[in-house]
Amino acid sequence: MTTSTSADKSKANEPSAVETWITRTTAILAVVAAISSGRWGACNLQAILEQGKVNDTWSYYQAKSMKQHEAEQTQRLAAALAGSPSQNQTGLQQLGEQMKAEAAREASDKDTQEENAHKYEKSRDYYVESSFWFEISFAALQLGVILCTIASGAKHKFPWNVGLVLGVVGLLFLINGFHRVVSAPRGWYQTASEQIANDISSSPGK
Repeated sequence: MTTSTSADKSKANEPSAVETWITRTTAILAVVAAISSGRWGACNLQAILEQGKVNDTWSYYQAKSMKQHEAEQTQRLAAALAGSPSQNQTGLQQLGEQMKAEAAREASDKDTQEENAHKYEKSRDYYVESSFWFEISFAALQLGVILCTIASGAKHKFPWNVGLVLGVVGLLFLINGFHRVVSAPRGWYQTASEQIANDISSSPGK
């Protein structure tokens, strides 16, 4: 009789199938949430690095623009002087040709830097948008973990069911952050892009 009673108590203390699945779900969602959080931080860091490239490239673009302007002004001056009576007309003509070539080279370099700057801006926005998807994925997954934890303590299926739904939603957001099946409207993350740009621009040394 004693043995039978002990066995019954042992079975009574064993978690039910639902409780076991609640525990497993909580653990799985916590792991996926950690992945989402890691990618969120990594994308933010990469966006900051890309913004640094944007700032440096536009600075280089401005320098090239100034050099182009100076070369064009020197070329015009040399052309004007070469047209007047002078013993140095040949030298002035050569200087004018050199400055014309220099202005063309600076213009080409400036255009290249402009293209690079827009490319880095596009890359920055890509990482900012990815960060947006990972952020809301993390929020949904964390809420799912909380609800599953409540369900485990209360031994009630309803919070677990809601937590499962949030977990699936968070997982879909996570996948979208990696593969960009759906693109978010720029207005959803534009503020973050502008904030990163302002932070980098106002940092020491910039």
